[in-house]
Amino acid sequence: MQTRSRLPIIDTSQATITISKAGQGYNPNRADIIVPSGGTSNEDYINLAGNKLSTYGGGKIILLEGEFIIDGNINLGNNVTCEGQGYKTTIKIRDGINANVNMFNGGASFRIRNMQLNGNNTNRVGMVQHAINITNGGSHAHVEDVLITDVHDEAIVLNNCTYISIFHNAFLSNGNAGFGDLFIANSDARYCNIFYNSFLNSQRRSIYHVGSYFGICDNIINDNITNDGIYISNTASYNIIDRNRIKSGPQWGINCNGITNLIRNNRITQCLNGINVSNSYNSIANNYIGIIGNDGINISNTYNFINNNWVASTNNDGISINSTNNEVIGNHILFLVRHGISFTSSINNINNNYIHSAGQRGIYGNGGSYSNISDNLINTSSYEGILLTGSSYSNIIGNSVRNSSQALNNTYDNIMLTTDSDFNNVQCNKCTNTGGANQPRYGINIATADCNSNLVTNNDLINSGATGSLNDAGTGTITIAGNRL
Repeated sequence: MQTRSRLPIIDTSQATITISKAGQGYNPNRADIIVPSGGTSNEDYINLAGNKLSTYGGGKIILLEGEFIIDGNINLGNNVTCEGQGYKTTIKIRDGINANVNMFNGGASFRIRNMQLNGNNTNRVGMVQHAINITNGGSHAHVEDVLITDVHDEAIVLNNCTYISIFHNAFLSNGNAGFGDLFIANSDARYCNIFYNSFLNSQRRSIYHVGSYFGICDNIINDNITNDGIYISNTASYNIIDRNRIKSGPQWGINCNGITNLIRNNRITQCLNGINVSNSYNSIANNYIGIIGNDGINISNTYNFINNNWVASTNNDGISINSTNNEVIGNHILFLVRHGISFTSSINNINNNYIHSAGQRGIYGNGGSYSNISDNLINTSSYEGILLTGSSYSNIIGNSVRNSSQALNNTYDNIMLTTDSDFNNVQCNKCTNTGGANQPRYGINIATADCNSNLVTNNDLINSGATGSLNDAGTGTITIAGNRL
């Protein structure tokens, strides 16, 4: 059993209290409180200073150089700042801990800055440990320039709190258990900013977000071990996820399950998947997504706006749409193993995208109807430039499709409709074959007799296929107004 030294009596008329660790750092004797060397429960000395300052309306605790060993909570009162000396000040949970410990518990308007928090997970026995826990109405708190490492559970928990700033901190190898490095725990957490933090080797998710009206911006997330970089739950809404850099994760770079979130200007590379959107009314804009194991962007709910993203080098689809009423506009999609854009659902607008070097199709619609596919530029697809199968009542208008069938000469078409694709409007497209070893078979191919009553007119198809410009094996295809063949 650890013995605790008698706590000192301090002058509470001062607004700043300094604390040192005996025998450590430069001239520890200059401090107001000197924590004895050896032993644990150093939190008692910090709590003494904090309680005294709270009595007089707040103030600052300055921790001098040294390692402060704790086995209980540090409770910061309102308007109290605890400030260290950078990497030379460390608060560490003692070896063999088997208790619930929040290294810091905070209330309102407190500040933690410029120190290391070491959870000592390597030497723990059991129970739950966090570095910082802000809960029960905590507000206007600020955590800045803190290195948090080796914490068993969530490094920081925000629960039922508002106006919190988590700024310029580093998270290293935390979260063997729990939800993630930074856990925004419920929908009552609001109006907080998560800016300029670095997350490395997160054992779970780096950021697990349940709250609303957050700014999660300019963070760097590298080398997640088991899960997503940023996870947004189905209760999270009206958040801005902006300018984050996410690299090397085994799941999604950003996994958005909430509504009405703005996800923009993020860079996601070398993750298994890029961005997942499984709820409605989200805007995914101006992101760069590259070197991805599966899909670049996956949409599985309605009324989302996907615009001006760059998606490159994915091992599956660039953008995959599996729900209705989504807008996919102005994206650049390059060097894909499968499709540039694929959709299996109806009433989507796919407009003004640039798709280059799709490993299979530039745009692939399988079963989705009533969609608008217009003004896209599709270049050098391995199979078809545009393929609809079982898709009806869609507009394929004003697209420029060039040099499809790069996988095998005279085998695939620039635009192809097949298998019960009926009543589609295929107009004003320009299909081009510029020669080379592998050329498209047809400019436009209505491939099967079960494709009924498609309107195919006003297309520029001259010299667009090695076999021919237009092939019509459909039933009741309308070409009366003519095509340029």
